[in-house]
Amino acid sequence: MQKRLNWQGRRACEKIWFPARVPGNIQQDYAAFKGFPDVHFGENVNAFRALEDDVWLYRAEFDGLELDGERLFFVADGIDYRYEIRFNGRLLLE
Repeated sequence: MQKRLNWQGRRACEKIWFPARVPGNIQQDYAAFKGFPDVHFGENVNAFRALEDDVWLYRAEFDGLELDGERLFFVADGIDYRYEIRFNGRLLLE
């Protein structure tokens, strides 16, 4: 059984979580959430420049997972840089 998670993201310097796509582009998800103008027009790209060097967090929560003796695998491909993977608050990998 494969289960897709409902992901959220946030800037480390802010407290508000927003919907995020994984895999995806966290800056674009943030921009959509905040109502940024289209990056492809005029000088709108300037609104995005401050987001490039930010620290970003992702989280996903899921309910109703019944394992009944089965093993759970979390696949994390394409991590860009530094990361911590936690499950129920327990650090699994960094």
